Amino acid sequence: MEQESGRKDLEMMVLEIKMGTERVYSKLEQLTSSLNRLEGSFNRMDKKVDDLEKKIIVLDQAIPDDLVEKIALVKAGQETHSKILWLLGGGVITSLGKVLADLIMH
Repeated sequence: MEQESGRKDLEMMVLEIKMGTERVYSKLEQLTSSLNRLEGSFNRMDKKVDDLEKKIIVLDQAIPDDLVEKIALVKAGQETHSKILWLLGGGVITSLGKVLADLIMH
């Protein structure tokens, strides 16, 4: 009887081990599937990065070397034009003020 009870206990333990092993195996399959999807995502991202790097190289080759200098010159020219316009505007306003003052005084 005691052997029978010990055998049933042993069978229960073996059954629990099998069930635990099946759960671990199932989790490992899920993990493997997730890792495969993650690897696929990394491969797609790697391809996109490669494509972007190629585009950057093409754009870099298409931009003239002196473009930065030209942009700086254009900005400097704009600043100069702006200063000239302020000076002219100030002169015009001063002249208008003088004309109006002369008209009012006479």
